[in-house]
Amino acid sequence: MNIINKILQFITIKQHQHNHKIFDEAIKLAQFQVKVHKPTNRRYTETLLVSCVDFRFRNEVEELMSNFLHLEGDYDEIALPGASLSIVEKKYPEWSIALGEVIELLKGLHHIKRVIFLDHRDCGAYKIMKGKKALATRELETKTHRSVFKGARKFMKEHFPELKVYTLLMGMDGLVENFKD
Repeated sequence: MNIINKILQFITIKQHQHNHKIFDEAIKLAQFQVKVHKPTNRRYTETLLVSCVDFRFRNEVEELMSNFLHLEGDYDEIALPGASLSIVEKKYPEWSIALGEVIELLKGLHHIKRVIFLDHRDCGAYKIMKGKKALATRELETKTHRSVFKGARKFMKEHFPELKVYTLLMGMDGLVENFKD
């Protein structure tokens, strides 16, 4: 490891430790005020985003939804391990039941008309539930996501045929692929 990489690693570790100290102090407070962005009187949104829980993609998800799709503050979001995988994975059948119930609730509550499933590459949930071999190459990873997306679209067509469904795959580099089939 060269000296620049060592310095960057040291800075990252120190920043991480500093953030934990701030969290530890902030969470002790009885109450605190957060900044409110764009308060709205709107009662409805047409979009539900089903994304992965992976912390590495929070900024990129916000960038996609706000700046590229122009839905800033105008979508509901559910984050589950594997995003679309959660609706088709047989190992945890309660996930698809819960997600289906939430979608049903949001149809009535917020009048959603479309669901965006946003998966990402290098997903730990996919590695655990589909196996590392299914993700061994970019081609295999794409094939695996395509198959899961197909299952998610099938589930949605069977249970929520009135909703439009979009399936997107985000790379570690921010490239988003739109799977339309």
